[in-house]
Amino acid sequence: MAWVRRAPSGKWQARWRDLGGRHQVKTFRLKADAERFLVSIEDAKNGRAYHDPNAGRETLGAFWQEVRATASRTGRLSERTLVAYEEIWRLYLEPGLGSHPLNAISRADVEDVVAGATSAPRARDVHKVLRAILGRAVKAGKIATNPAAGIELPKIEHH
Repeated sequence: MAWVRRAPSGKWQARWRDLGGRHQVKTFRLKADAERFLVSIEDAKNGRAYHDPNAGRETLGAFWQEVRATASRTGRLSERTLVAYEEIWRLYLEPGLGSHPLNAISRADVEDVVAGATSAPRARDVHKVLRAILGRAVKAGKIATNPAAGIELPKIEHH
């Protein structure tokens, strides 16, 4: 069940229950925008493509710590690989995106971080690590799509 109500501020609130039964609220300036949003939420819930718009408030840095802890605990990545990923995180990803919420990272943000790498091979490494982290966020239900997917990477010139 979903409904729209006028808030005391004069804005319009779209209210609905997520798949877990919890109440969710999103505010809009126009009533029509709130109604359109609720229609899209109900369609997604009925088609099983629902994604909680409030998920993904966790920062990339906090999520990276979870991913790193899980990878080292399960042994899915070698210690050498984890050291290399940690270096990429420290030099490129943390300064550029570490404090960004997962759901606020855009394709342009990813392109900026990749472009800030020192060389084409390093840009590819930065992209690989960021794409993997954001892919895990998609699998965890934190974000709907991976903004690092399909990014055009610099060409590596062979001499």
